[in-house]
Amino acid sequence: MRVRVPSNLALRLRLTLHRQNWLIWVGVALLVCAATLHWIAQPWLEKRNSETIQAIQGSLAQRNASSVPGHALSRAELATQRAQAFFKMLGDEHSFEQSLSSLLTYAKDAGLTVAEANYDHATAPKAGMTLEGVALPLTGTYSSLRTFCETTLQHLPFASLDTVQFKRSSVAADAVEAKLHLTLYRRNGPSTTPVTTSSDSIATSQPSLADVQHATAEAP
Repeated sequence: MRVRVPSNLALRLRLTLHRQNWLIWVGVALLVCAATLHWIAQPWLEKRNSETIQAIQGSLAQRNASSVPGHALSRAELATQRAQAFFKMLGDEHSFEQSLSSLLTYAKDAGLTVAEANYDHATAPKAGMTLEGVALPLTGTYSSLRTFCETTLQHLPFASLDTVQFKRSSVAADAVEAKLHLTLYRRNGPSTTPVTTSSDSIATSQPSLADVQHATAEAP
């Protein structure tokens, strides 16, 4: 039986590993592997970074190009544009009864009681608008009143909530009495009517049968 004797090189390596700490050699091997991976991956990383930078620059250029207006509007043109957008949001000239019915329905759905509703009327001839004021005495909980206000302003974008007054009979009482005043902005003509706004364009009607619409309506 012949015994294979290792070569001098293999023997020396074994003796060296035996004499030295093997952790050192593991560390050296890891460093060699890391250097090899860096050398292999460096071109791919540079390419990816270049593509990312180009994509960011292109996105910024596109955003800057889209934000540049083609025609700078003057202050007068901008005011007219905003006034026309506001005018399109106004209620129809024949929608007051429908809007009033919607208000009473919203109050009933929210669990509120409406004692009576009072109305006032104002005109804005130069602006082509009519302002219909509605005073609603309501009775219910705070949450019901909040629901009513949110529903009204959401479904009637031409309505504004002007004032709210609360009154509670006692601290322990759940129900509160509230007086709300809303204004319904209605246009006097089609939505394409020219709009002219000024500080003196709104004229409040005088208390007469010809100018003022005043009524009381009990909730169903």
